[in-house]
Amino acid sequence: AQQDDNDFSLEQDKNVKIISNEKSLNIGGRIMFDNAYFSESDFLNSSYNAEQSKSGDQFRRIFLYAAGAMYTNIEYKLQLNFINGKVGLRDAFIGFKNVPFVGRIRIGQVKEPIRLEVLNSSNYITFMERSFNTDFIPIRNSGILMMDDFYKNKMSYQLGVFRNSDKNTGNDKIADDSFVVTARITGMPVNKET
Repeated sequence: AQQDDNDFSLEQDKNVKIISNEKSLNIGGRIMFDNAYFSESDFLNSSYNAEQSKSGDQFRRIFLYAAGAMYTNIEYKLQLNFINGKVGLRDAFIGFKNVPFVGRIRIGQVKEPIRLEVLNSSNYITFMERSFNTDFIPIRNSGILMMDDFYKNKMSYQLGVFRNSDKNTGNDKIADDSFVVTARITGMPVNKET
């Protein structure tokens, strides 16, 4: 019997993955919920007004995403953010892998290659929040990003052309024909297993 080209398998590890012969879909998300309780002494309350610190809770991060690949050279991702009861856009791109002389190209809303601190996932940062200076430069913008690794993964480059987009919609904020060029080159003199 001939195998059907539309056969697929369903896997569940950290996320749900649907995989067929030449296509894959990875569905996942994250919820980070903070809760704090403060109790202050009567002396502190009488000295500095009652209850300087308040108990409470908040959702630090809530988002859902769908990412995957088609055939051998196409990748995609759509990631939605939920903040203050509104839906925002995080990543929304389609990408092409194995492009001659370039490596990979992503088109859409992507992370700008400015700082390593924001290129890493919030799952892998040292503290609960990134440093305060990340608020002064956008993390994601809409545009075209090219990237590749070379010299046996000891060096890499990222180069992109972006418009200053709204972080919740991905739309150009000013629409004044301006754009920015962002580049990053990394090198690792030693690359071996420990």
